[in-house]
Amino acid sequence: MTSDSIFELTVYDRTRLMQEVDDELKSDRAYFAASNLVIVPAVTKTDISGAVERIARGNFSELLPKVAE
Repeated sequence: MTSDSIFELTVYDRTRLMQEVDDELKSDRAYFAASNLVIVPAVTKTDISGAVERIARGNFSELLPKVAE
């Protein structure tokens, strides 16, 4: 991973995640998959920035960088 890596996050709170999973499982796809999924207590600027700060402490090692197009 380089210092100029870009990470795209999918951010949900618990309730919205369960709604999304339920919808996907009922659809023709019948599965749910998301890269760089981050679950926060509430989808607020404070909770999201706090999560990103904690992820950054680990040098974003839990995330996959965006692939160049």
